[in-house]
Amino acid sequence: MARIPSYDGYYGTYEDDLNNTPLSERYYEQFSKVRKIVAKLRTFSEEKIDQIMHQYYNTLGLNEYYFQTTSAAVIAHNMISVMTAKILHENSGSDYFPVIEQVSDDFTFIIARTSLLNRKSSQNYMVERSIETKHFRLNNTSKPLWRMQCFRSVNSIFDEPHNVFERLKTYFLQKPVYACTDPDPRETDLSKLLDVGFYENKKNSITESIFYKLNKQLVESSTGLGLVISTEPRQYNVYRIDVAFRREYMHDDFYSRIGDCITLHGCYSKSKYFDPLSNNVCILTAFISSLPPTQLTAPETPLSVRTEQLVESLKLSCIIPQSNFTNLILDRCLTMQQVVYTYCVSKFIEHFSGSAGPYVATIENFAKTQQISPSELYEIRSKLKVQPYTAHQIYSAVSKNLELVRKLFSEFKSLHCKVTKPFKTPEQELDISTSNYPNNATGNTTLDEMFLDQINKGAIGTLNEEADEPGLHSSNIDYTANDLSESQLFHQIKQIDDQEHCNIFMFFLRFNWLTLRTNFFLPDKLSLCFRFDPSILSKNDYPQRPYSILLVVGPHFVGFHIKFSEIARGGVRIVQSFSQEAYSRNKFQVFDEAYNLSYTQSLKNKDIPEGGSKGVILLNKLSTKAEAEMYTRASFMCYVDGMLDIMLPDPDHMVDRLNKEEIYFLGPDEHTGTGRLMDWAANHAKHRGCRYWRGFTTGKSPEMGGIPHDIYGMTTASIEAFVDELFLKCNLEANQVTRFLTGGPDGDLGSNAVLASKTKTLTIVDKSGVLHDPNGLNIEELRRLVQLRIEGKPTCAIMYNENLLSKDGFMVPEDAIDLKLPDGTVVKRGSQFRDEFHLGGGGGAALFNPCGGRPSSITPFNVHRLFNSSTGKSVYKYIVEGANVFITQDARRILERKGIILFKDASTNKGGVTSSSYEVLAAMVLDDELYAKHLCDTLENCHSHAKGKSDEANPFRVKYINEILNIIRENARKEFNVLWSEGLRTGRPRCDLTDILSSKIINLKKSIVESDTLFSNSKLVDIVLNKAIPKSIFTLVDLETIKERVPDRYLRAIFASYIASNFYYSQKFAEDTSVFAFHEYIAVLKDEHTVVNKKVNSNQPF
Repeated sequence: MARIPSYDGYYGTYEDDLNNTPLSERYYEQFSKVRKIVAKLRTFSEEKIDQIMHQYYNTLGLNEYYFQTTSAAVIAHNMISVMTAKILHENSGSDYFPVIEQVSDDFTFIIARTSLLNRKSSQNYMVERSIETKHFRLNNTSKPLWRMQCFRSVNSIFDEPHNVFERLKTYFLQKPVYACTDPDPRETDLSKLLDVGFYENKKNSITESIFYKLNKQLVESSTGLGLVISTEPRQYNVYRIDVAFRREYMHDDFYSRIGDCITLHGCYSKSKYFDPLSNNVCILTAFISSLPPTQLTAPETPLSVRTEQLVESLKLSCIIPQSNFTNLILDRCLTMQQVVYTYCVSKFIEHFSGSAGPYVATIENFAKTQQISPSELYEIRSKLKVQPYTAHQIYSAVSKNLELVRKLFSEFKSLHCKVTKPFKTPEQELDISTSNYPNNATGNTTLDEMFLDQINKGAIGTLNEEADEPGLHSSNIDYTANDLSESQLFHQIKQIDDQEHCNIFMFFLRFNWLTLRTNFFLPDKLSLCFRFDPSILSKNDYPQRPYSILLVVGPHFVGFHIKFSEIARGGVRIVQSFSQEAYSRNKFQVFDEAYNLSYTQSLKNKDIPEGGSKGVILLNKLSTKAEAEMYTRASFMCYVDGMLDIMLPDPDHMVDRLNKEEIYFLGPDEHTGTGRLMDWAANHAKHRGCRYWRGFTTGKSPEMGGIPHDIYGMTTASIEAFVDELFLKCNLEANQVTRFLTGGPDGDLGSNAVLASKTKTLTIVDKSGVLHDPNGLNIEELRRLVQLRIEGKPTCAIMYNENLLSKDGFMVPEDAIDLKLPDGTVVKRGSQFRDEFHLGGGGGAALFNPCGGRPSSITPFNVHRLFNSSTGKSVYKYIVEGANVFITQDARRILERKGIILFKDASTNKGGVTSSSYEVLAAMVLDDELYAKHLCDTLENCHSHAKGKSDEANPFRVKYINEILNIIRENARKEFNVLWSEGLRTGRPRCDLTDILSSKIINLKKSIVESDTLFSNSKLVDIVLNKAIPKSIFTLVDLETIKERVPDRYLRAIFASYIASNFYYSQKFAEDTSVFAFHEYIAVLKDEHTVVNKKVNSNQPF
């Protein structure tokens, strides 16, 4: 079938209605040819042929585009098939109708039967699913998309009254031809983007104008995600809807969802068009009209209102993936809003309904008399945790209690939606029967006040931390008969016979009332974000209660963000799963991972204003690395955008039950530290109007004022400070000390350890394999490998020059098999050799410095391998950890009891978080002009500065970064010395002393922040801020300006963290510290200020 570019059916349905000339006359020559072809078959009488021809051309109401673009032979074939089906129906009552399809390499034509009344059961529903699979593979960018034009016939092919709504749909699909096949993704010139024939046909038309605006708005947006929609009324009770989106981020069934939404809102499409642009933008156009009034439960609702509701549903539809819940829309059991709400609650239940039960308290009491750390107790609790309710269990409860779900959503809406127009339930708006709906199902003031009172008493959600929480599932709270006695929803739930369903709907209730802020009812959003009261967590399962919890639901992910204090900062990591088994495992632990990492981060952040925080984004199961890369970036954008909705609540659409400012600070982590995602997030925060956009993320590029940890060796600065102090205490010369290093020249810590260290490195183990020389590795060669990383080139330990190895040295690549070493040992598998070499391989070294590798590489089950079985002598004398959790806590204790001097990660590697904290501070205290002038620089200048060549680098930036490095080293020295002295004084393992010190500093910091006792003393505040803030900052802004620009809670946190950390660094902290010691410390702070003031001119600033 030939391609005919000169015609297009966009307006044929309506403009041609004004032309009363029958199609048989307008296309008389074609009409005559068709008749001859049919007559030659001698299947029908002359009279029947005339009847068939007249009906097919003039009364059936097929779109004129069909007759413009189709040959007489094909039309004759199609007409005979259609009319044969009609004759069969008339004579036998058969409803059989064939799907008529003509296919060529670049063109496909289809005719299918459709019904206005039941989209899901109509023939064209399956046809459209097939088209979607074959021609619209939206999320597979390696496959080309086809153009489509689809038209519904005006009249039915059948004559009976009950078949009056039966129609025919014609589909024209063709491969587009582009003038430019590889345009810039942000291209806006439609002549380069549209099919050449279509563009030529639509040049200077309304369609071109609409397409240009939609594409421009989408490609120039900060994210390029979501939907851009245009609506406008047309004649004859018709609305035109144009929907633009990027194909690679959209659900592969989105075309079907658009049809489902149109039907859901009591409409049908008279024609639809799908136009893929060569920049991966797609535009779907539909001309819609209302279903017949007899088919509507609210026929008085005008089409304009239905169109508004349709747009809202389309925007929600693209956020959640296909599931059993979305099928409830097709069956018209629930509205789009109700289904999306139900899906979000199901994700909440899937992650929060599991519990370790009350017996953990017994273990916890036992742990108080043992040397068990909070992290170990948490691990025990995780092992005891029972499986939460599954999606299947939740769906079962929902599908059998639909009326209850509607009521629960109405309650949720009454709590969280700002009603700006006369209220209608979703059922009234969307024509779903409400005959069984109670009058007060949407909630009332008495219920609200009573329910809140019960929450505050701990009956639901346990805001009261002392409330008992029995039961294996957290919803199994022992509600008494008097609780919520006036709540119809509560009692209706309690009357459900199925106890499992009852428990599940109690979680719906908790979700409604313990959500404090949500973007659910914002008209434009990329994800759904819910800020929960942290009392939503069972104290049995999570004894350390966070400050806040975010649940973020997006098109291809579920995410959590947890922070343990009001001012907190932490990385956002993305978890990828390439098998169902991996996804199930990651799903089960994703929240616990976020919680544990956030809590651990709190312990490390003892010196800085921000508490611990962590975000984890769990992507849906992935098929390929390319898919992972695509969804990683898009999901991070959706996650951040949802978080900004919570930070910047819209008063017109959101009910703020939190009632205070919420600030989040993010940093890079797994899969978010590349691709300049942190730059994007900061700029997006600026675009959204966030005051603190420059400090919203750390890990930004130097051009945006970021301070790269790896270039300046920020984390290594604190690790090496511990190493240097250790050598001083033990009277060791660095160049006489041997070192075993995990983490090679391609990593931050490994590469900077090589650059900073003066020790004699014997071994480097990294992903590539094992590099070892008992006589010492060549330091210049190691630095050459590090230089490759700096230059952006591939590097690893195995790229070491083999000629520089001594006769006893060797390299074992990861993929080695049966490799013979100089001493005759045969390595069976290189990967296993690499993973175990730190367990005594090569005879060890004086100093073990893990700066990379897998968590829990040394545990109680393998720690014995670090000791000689005959002599009991350890292969290491000293351990200074760099990598997080390389050694488990119980293994650390064993090592310390055996005489090894060990300092754990939470003490040693805090340089990076300190640097990020000062990056945030500068971003908040400097205005745009000062920030751009003094903090932003090129990457090349950063490398020059790091090498000690700062002639070209920004002078203020050089000074500020040097000051940060000095603060990092000084804080490390303070912590080292207090841990050293307390370890000697008490004999307790220093790994436990680190936890004690961190907890005491954090608790004191929290008390200072929450009290006005000290912060109300403005003189003391000024003294502390002058000490806590780097001096170079004061060369650009004075203290009063800083206090005006920095949020009050952040100032309090700076003030509190400086006092708390420096107080405990000066104390014998292992036991309870005297309150008089603290008062004395504060007095000394004031006295120091008085003494200093006596030595300087009174006109000088602090």
